Amino acid sequence: MTHLFVKIFAGLSALFAGCVLVQIFFAGLAVFGQPTAWLYHTTFIHFFEMIPVLMLICAFIARLPGRLRWMSVVLIALIFVQYLTANLASTAHWIGALHPIIAFMVLGASLNVTQQSIRAAWGKSS
Repeated sequence: MTHLFVKIFAGLSALFAGCVLVQIFFAGLAVFGQPTAWLYHTTFIHFFEMIPVLMLICAFIARLPGRLRWMSVVLIALIFVQYLTANLASTAHWIGALHPIIAFMVLGASLNVTQQSIRAAWGKSS
């Protein structure tokens, strides 16, 4: 049963990384020609923002290493910071400018977690 939750964790982490890529695509689409895509960008997050919470739960059930548990917490914190930068952007533009930088941090962290969890689930070395 523990190994099942390792695989669920890996699947959730891959799903989350894919959703982050789509989210970045929506932002780029909105900036470079289709302003209505902002609606996609601001709505789509609500479909995947809880995935790191589910990952954290699975990490404990699967008894994954502490680094994967902590990375799940980091992803949760980065999503919180994303909301913070988006909401404060109208009052302090420099804070809003951090939003895309943090988005790439979320992407990097999620890809790292995905790679580590695939190794844990299927013993892949690459």
